[in-house]
Amino acid sequence: MIKASSLHGFGAFSRVELPSNTCIGEYIGVNIVDDEANPQSDYRFSVMNGFNVLYTIDAQDPQSSSWVRYINTSMTPKGANVRFYQHSKRIFVKTLRRIPVGTELLAYYGKEEVEFIRSRL
Repeated sequence: MIKASSLHGFGAFSRVELPSNTCIGEYIGVNIVDDEANPQSDYRFSVMNGFNVLYTIDAQDPQSSSWVRYINTSMTPKGANVRFYQHSKRIFVKTLRRIPVGTELLAYYGKEEVEFIRSRL
């Protein structure tokens, strides 16, 4: 479910208990070539082929994206309970451990993202 988050705007929360190591959704948005990507969008994932970006999924528009866009960042790697991964040129979300009902889903987006968020607080 999507509701207000104490961390950042809105967040995604579990509606049911989620088992560990379970795919729970796909990151969906508009597929664009990287040089057309909106630098102001906070909702982008690059789909890679080795070290090359094939395209970027921009989920800025809620009408053309999935609920997965609401997964906020954990401030530490240990605080994450889900992770994003690429499979066959698509981006998915998998649980890292059992997640109780009502828990906010958090992914660790990396040190640079955490520093950016802290600079905006």
